[in-house]
Amino acid sequence: MANEPIPTDCKSCGACCCHDSDPLWVEVTAEEAKGYSPYWTVPGDVEAFAMKFKDGKCKRLVGLPGISVFCTIYQIRPAICRKVQPGDEICVERLAAMRAKKSATVPG
Repeated sequence: MANEPIPTDCKSCGACCCHDSDPLWVEVTAEEAKGYSPYWTVPGDVEAFAMKFKDGKCKRLVGLPGISVFCTIYQIRPAICRKVQPGDEICVERLAAMRAKKSATVPG
């Protein structure tokens, strides 16, 4: 699995939108949240708006990571999401974590 190429089509990956570690949310600025309150929440004791994660992926990501995914708020996704690009450090790190998790669950 380590030699698998990095996907260039984000819709067949979604690794950047998946993780199981804290924080289980993505920060959204107040400016980004303005006018889009149905999408954002304010996590417990954090003074920020956020998108929550559920079952190891952003709640706004639909589909099966590593197979076929899409972002339900792609046009208004926050800057932190826009920052990630195919092959960059975050992409590679999240992709490696997703592949490691998959390989750990495959009998073998």
